[in-house]
Amino acid sequence: MIAGLIIFIISSCNYFNQDKDKDFPIARAFDKSLYFSEIQGIVPPNSSESDSIQIVNNYINNWIRQTVLLTQAEKNMTPDQLNIDKEIQDYKNSLIIFSYEQELIRQKLDTIITEKMIEEYYNKNPQNFTLRRSIAKLNLVRLKQNSPDIEKVRSWMLSKRENDQLTLEKYCYQYTLEFNLNDTNWIYIDEIATKWSFSQLLNDNIYQGNVYKNIDENGVVSFVFVKEIKSKDDQSPITFEKDNIRNIILNKRKRELLDKLSNKMYADASKNNDFEIFELNEK
Repeated sequence: MIAGLIIFIISSCNYFNQDKDKDFPIARAFDKSLYFSEIQGIVPPNSSESDSIQIVNNYINNWIRQTVLLTQAEKNMTPDQLNIDKEIQDYKNSLIIFSYEQELIRQKLDTIITEKMIEEYYNKNPQNFTLRRSIAKLNLVRLKQNSPDIEKVRSWMLSKRENDQLTLEKYCYQYTLEFNLNDTNWIYIDEIATKWSFSQLLNDNIYQGNVYKNIDENGVVSFVFVKEIKSKDDQSPITFEKDNIRNIILNKRKRELLDKLSNKMYADASKNNDFEIFELNEK
């Protein structure tokens, strides 16, 4: 085993107190050596002797594993396969450009998106907002089966009287395991149905405007008031798509900003004769 190749020279804290000016090998794999100078600083201050030994031994073991794998790769790959300098440089260039672009975006991108902009985009691109899954606005109340006045919950949820809504809210804070009385947000029906075993809710419109009651195997009673449903393939409501539209507009602005800046840099470089293209002469 690779671990068996390690000579555990770390047996006491004296290891870390050796003369730091004298470098020496502490492990070898094939023709490569790991030197003491390479592990200095890897042990956090105030570490115990046992922790220090474990940290260094792990480092040595990982170094040997990597070196063995690298050596075998170098032996078994062709010269062309080993010539990865261009790939490395291309990757480095991409990272540098990406980092620079992110800084330009941070400095120059206009991130203000108004409700009017969102509405205009939504109205101009209705084909982009077709629901792939059904959604609903609903209220949810979940409580134990022995909770008091449990049968009144249904009528409170259906009632439009302010007093009944206040009574329901107070009841929920006192007795429920979980509740949601904010029926202005759209929620995916299948997520709710799966989470609380409301299989019948998947039959979209059957419970719209009504309260669905469910008792699970643990004796938890759930009341769901389905205020409104939008079925799969319906147009998705704008309130459900606001964040998505905001991201679309921002991403479009990012691309336009980067293209504009890139074109300007290119034009400036051309104007200043910072680059030239040489003619290829046929030989």
